[in-house]
Amino acid sequence: MKRLTVILLMIASLTACGGEKEEKLWSQGEKAQESFEEVAAEGELEQEDSPNEKSNVVPLEVLLADQYLEEWSETESGEWDETYTKLCTVTWQELVLSAECAREYPQLSKALQEKNKEFEQYSNDSMEYLLPLAQDAYDDEKEFDSSSFYPFSGDSKLSVQRGDNLIVSVREDFYEYSGGVHSIYGIIGMNYDSATGDVLLITDVLTDISSLPTLLSEKIIAVYGDEYESYESLQGYLEEEYGPEDYNWTMSYQGITFYFNPYEIASYAEGIIQTTLWFDEIQELIKAEYTDVPKGGYAMTLPLGYDIDVDLDPLDGKRDSILVSSFYQTEEDQEYGSLTLRIAKNDTYCEGPGYGYEFISYLVCTQEQDKERYYLYVESIQENDYSILRVYDLNQEEIRWEELSGVGFSGDWDENTGKYGTYYNHVLNNPQSFELVTKIEILGTWQGKRLYAVDTENGIPQAYKEDYLISSGDHSTVSLIPLEVSMLPDMKLEELPAGTNFNFLRTDGESYVDAQLEDGRECRIYVEFEGGQQSVNGVEQWECFEELWYAG
Repeated sequence: MKRLTVILLMIASLTACGGEKEEKLWSQGEKAQESFEEVAAEGELEQEDSPNEKSNVVPLEVLLADQYLEEWSETESGEWDETYTKLCTVTWQELVLSAECAREYPQLSKALQEKNKEFEQYSNDSMEYLLPLAQDAYDDEKEFDSSSFYPFSGDSKLSVQRGDNLIVSVREDFYEYSGGVHSIYGIIGMNYDSATGDVLLITDVLTDISSLPTLLSEKIIAVYGDEYESYESLQGYLEEEYGPEDYNWTMSYQGITFYFNPYEIASYAEGIIQTTLWFDEIQELIKAEYTDVPKGGYAMTLPLGYDIDVDLDPLDGKRDSILVSSFYQTEEDQEYGSLTLRIAKNDTYCEGPGYGYEFISYLVCTQEQDKERYYLYVESIQENDYSILRVYDLNQEEIRWEELSGVGFSGDWDENTGKYGTYYNHVLNNPQSFELVTKIEILGTWQGKRLYAVDTENGIPQAYKEDYLISSGDHSTVSLIPLEVSMLPDMKLEELPAGTNFNFLRTDGESYVDAQLEDGRECRIYVEFEGGQQSVNGVEQWECFEELWYAG
């Protein structure tokens, strides 16, 4: 793959586990453990058969962690100076497998862990390189106006285009600014064999690449040729200069997208050139196993601010483009870092209300019987980590959307990784099984976690269980008065004395909270809501418990 002189390496650590094995859904200590198969068998969420019931493709369980380094302006003694100016920042992401998936795919896990370490080292080296350049530029500029200083930076964002038991394909969007006229940016595709952990070349997925120069140049010229005459000689250049290791690509469930970064086949001003070879165009070249789709559909991460090639209706004879972007509506929004979200499908777009400082977006494809439907899931992360999940229906001419307030994608905190611990976000990779967290206020403020599947008719996430697992904060409190509760599982009433310790486990978010007692038994506390107040057995909540933890 042709690379730029200066490039931010991508680190991917993806892990997977087979859909046939049991997944841990709800746990509290050594209790409340159920498998996905058991929950689905209860019939709480019915899904019709998908058209690819014989598929052997299984989505992998993937988590994503943000990492960063930053340096601020200092005095000669090493203290922050009075301007408190950020000089330099380096950000990257690492993809990791769940523990179960890592055990099932040890070679892939090992390869990705090695990449993570490599990328961390590269990021440290980048900071060491950029910081003195940034300091010199700041020293020159602060004599005039330090407030206009633009930090030097190296940034890398990862998007999982496909992650299953055959291939893990990840797109890295990188950006580096070290002063000068313009930044350096581009896209790097990384592709792994899930079974062996080996890096895949284009020759590993295509039976013959001799026709690639012709196919790619024809498509690129058709799109860009009227504007850029230099593409007329592209076929010959690719034939002469590009071997299997030079092609830069990612694979989705619809095709293979090839990327040519600035300076590779065109000038910097022409930007990134990309084109997709759809599976139906290369049926004789693509190895058949890669054209299969997981049972029930799939999901892929969408990078922010880039047009993504998709085919939303294979029967309409045309291809489509999706763009998820953000912008500042007003100067005040820019001052406070509040971005507005825009969704575009071909020439149609919509702008949803509400603001955020970060957006996470996924394209979701559901399949059942003879229907294939497409939705966008976009999480808007706002102040105090409050999230709003918007579901956009892409199946009509007009883009329609629903909003789920206080809902976002789940994650896991690991205090044993990184310098201060690491938060791993679950990547939406399987529309039939994914976790969401919801802000809940019942005897405290909680993050409630549940397992969901995408409704094939409207795209709205449907929960497999009524209960939320309480997954954040201090879960325990002590009663101030005797409380009558329902003991689980037989629901027998029992009065527990004042001073009883309750460790909250789960809730329906509306009428009860389940708790564990010090002796290991579990009980249900029913909660009444009236006039904005909560009470237990007719007694106001603050009179029942010593401490209840509510967010301010």
